[in-house]
Amino acid sequence: NAIALLAPGVTASDSAFGGIPTIGGSSAGENTYFINGLNITKFRDFTGSSTVPFEFYQTLETKTGGYSSEFGRGTGGVLNGTTKSGGNEWEFGITAYYEPDSLSEDAPDTYLAQNKFDESESSDVILDFGGPIIRDRLFVFGLYNFRDRENVNIGTTTVDPAFGPGSNGTRVTSDDPFYGAKVDFLITDDHRLEFTYFSDEQTQSTENIFVDASGNQIGSFTPSTFEFGGDNYIGRYTGVWTDWLTTSIAYGV
Repeated sequence: NAIALLAPGVTASDSAFGGIPTIGGSSAGENTYFINGLNITKFRDFTGSSTVPFEFYQTLETKTGGYSSEFGRGTGGVLNGTTKSGGNEWEFGITAYYEPDSLSEDAPDTYLAQNKFDESESSDVILDFGGPIIRDRLFVFGLYNFRDRENVNIGTTTVDPAFGPGSNGTRVTSDDPFYGAKVDFLITDDHRLEFTYFSDEQTQSTENIFVDASGNQIGSFTPSTFEFGGDNYIGRYTGVWTDWLTTSIAYGV
């Protein structure tokens, strides 16, 4: 989404839609998202797509208009990505991100004094590798992303019958990993098979909490879970027969 906002004619939507792009005057719910030919747009409300680590992408492009029928089912723009592939040399990588709440500035008290008790912390460790199974013909790439997220949002002040004066809030946590792989097989120089798999399945836990005037948690209740994402499979064949005839066939779930 951040890369799409760099393209001409693209602006951010309202925060109610998560600030995702609006393209060419269309709404935030009219875009389509693709990875290696698979439509990964959120099918429930069409605002956004599957959550894929940035390190999994090889290319990202924003199509603002005039795109072919291959990129259908949208009246806005297209955010089209391809994933990394292995090459003739084995390569290994590790990337880590850590955003501790202790290094974040507290929100000012101009709106709600209890906003200063909000917390947000995340960490990622990403392992990836790629290389040849058969040089010049068969390649593999894999990525595993350990993830840990915690967000605490404190609301307006109230008086709880059991705990007295304080504020209600929520703590949202998730720690499911992302993992994916891609296999490329060059049957000949003109015919190519690709298979991509990735899992973005997550379970997000939400716990309602109650804090006192000092921000100390003194009660919790009504935990709930929200499951989203899942397994994604993409198979693709591309063949160049002549200078004027190319065949491309794709199937994805």
